[in-house]
Amino acid sequence: MSPRESLSSWRARQNAAETSVVAAVAEVKAERDAEWAEARQAAQQAAAERKTYTRDDLLGADVVRTKLGWYKVVRLNQQSVTVDSGHSWTSVVPFAKILDARSIGGDA
Repeated sequence: MSPRESLSSWRARQNAAETSVVAAVAEVKAERDAEWAEARQAAQQAAAERKTYTRDDLLGADVVRTKLGWYKVVRLNQQSVTVDSGHSWTSVVPFAKILDARSIGGDA
């Protein structure tokens, strides 16, 4: 505030500056929210289009892929697959969590 400027004019200038900053922040938030909503919709659409495996699809599969990686199939259950976890135990993966399934072939 300069010595010649009155307090009320200084406050008016400050209020105008604050209003413009608030408007800019709101605009950035609106853009970010729109991008987030678009990304969320794309992810939901990709999930809806993803193949859901059934027991019949997995009958010949030797390995299955989840979001954590590929696993050897130990047993095929009614609604899930028991896989070798690489440890001393096995893990159960529901069909809905399977991203891909493959048969290695070459039975020995």
